[in-house]
Amino acid sequence: MGKEPVFHKGQSLVDFILILGVLLVLGLLAAGLLSFWPDVTLGIRDQASDSFWRTQARPITITEAHYRMGDGELYLSLRVESDEAFHLGGLWVDNKHLAVYSYDPAGGDVLKCSSASCQSLPCTCDLALPPRTSVLMRTEAFGGGLGCRSSGMSVSIPVALSYFRSSEPSRSLMENSTIPLVADCQP
Repeated sequence: MGKEPVFHKGQSLVDFILILGVLLVLGLLAAGLLSFWPDVTLGIRDQASDSFWRTQARPITITEAHYRMGDGELYLSLRVESDEAFHLGGLWVDNKHLAVYSYDPAGGDVLKCSSASCQSLPCTCDLALPPRTSVLMRTEAFGGGLGCRSSGMSVSIPVALSYFRSSEPSRSLMENSTIPLVADCQP
């Protein structure tokens, strides 16, 4: 009939070592690519965050977020995406309730609530958010820098908002997303 295949002693060990070597080289290449291009994974995270906070969060979206390392404050641009007016009741960043100021780039910021005034809900910061309008705000200074080590980088932070409709001030609502907000680090 036919000849039986001939196996040499140690052939399966050599095959195993060759396959293991190929897998090791592929793993090292993949790890090398990821370490040389960390911006690829950061870009995906930033896109998901941007998509949620700018277009999917309702009724209040966050259209801009900057952490200023010099003063340790977070600056946000909030926008109501409905025909109804709302009021910001409270803001939590990294699970810490923060004081909120209306922000005017020309000066004249107004304290809307302090962290001490919101130890229990409903929080009444009362930052007015008119329909289809962007409102600038900033937080009190808080330590840690959110991980900002240099200007130009971005950090991912958990954010929660309490708010209420102008027509129903006694009914507090909450946006406590599992998608963190990405803030740019500025000097």
